[in-house]
Amino acid sequence: MEGLFNSSGEYWNLIEICSNKLDFYIQKTLQYYKNNKNVAEHSPVEFKSLVTELINLYSYSDKETEFNININQPVPFYNDAFRIEVVLGNLINNAIKYQKSTEPNKYVNIEIDVDQQRAEITISDNGIGILNEHLEKIFNQFFKSKNHHGSGLGLFIVKEALNKINGKIEVISDLAVGTTFKITIPNGKTS
Repeated sequence: MEGLFNSSGEYWNLIEICSNKLDFYIQKTLQYYKNNKNVAEHSPVEFKSLVTELINLYSYSDKETEFNININQPVPFYNDAFRIEVVLGNLINNAIKYQKSTEPNKYVNIEIDVDQQRAEITISDNGIGILNEHLEKIFNQFFKSKNHHGSGLGLFIVKEALNKINGKIEVISDLAVGTTFKITIPNGKTS
């Protein structure tokens, strides 16, 4: 083994990278199959704690990215907490993963406004962006551009999860500026 790697540190680093990739693909597969269950479950969603938890979970790989969070939730929100976690987790993970390596001021902005009818969520970053010709395809299963690494399942799962809970998503992207996802999810309890 010593001939293949300069030091035992490189060997363990390679094992860790492979382990993380395997874990990532297993998680995406589990999300895909759990999302395919037919019935959406209505449960309370506390966006502030959910977003904090997801940032802590996914930001371990990039401590340089600054998160600007603005959450206004004056009323209770009910919908499928699992699917909302899948949606936000995938989008936050992508916003971190696709940052420009040369950008000195990496950021992800997360804005959530909740009222009796809906939650409006905006997640924007100053990452590498998405080519215009790819914007129509990014929610297709297994779609990957040459510049992006991943399973090609993340945004497909996001779209499928939103479809199950009557949510809507739109994306705006510019290679020079970054990407913005705008999501609307109905509040399941409007009284």
